[in-house]
Amino acid sequence: MTLLPDLIKAMLLGSEAVLGSRVTYTDLSTGSSWRIQATLGRSVREDTDYAGNSLEETTVDFIVRLSEMRYNGTTIFPGRGDTITYNGTTYTVLPDGTEQTAGWGWTDNSRSSIRIHTKEI
Repeated sequence: MTLLPDLIKAMLLGSEAVLGSRVTYTDLSTGSSWRIQATLGRSVREDTDYAGNSLEETTVDFIVRLSEMRYNGTTIFPGRGDTITYNGTTYTVLPDGTEQTAGWGWTDNSRSSIRIHTKEI
């Protein structure tokens, strides 16, 4: 019965790709830009520092089908410093405080979609 949650998640991701917005993705390493379909999301991480102060980090996330990340026939994985421009605002790709990645993570077991963590610049 573990297939059912994955199936539901895949259906939701499929509908998000249809209902999402067109954004401009810019790859820092090549300077290339292209339009992709993305759904806006958000991640919140709460932590406590050594002094006992409560810390909260919020990132603006873009959920993207991996097929959207193809440029000139090559899949481009997000990297630190890449940017996404949405609705006149530019966001830079940054690692989520809870992950040791380059600023993105898989959203499903089939690895068909990714969640890109960003901060407004």
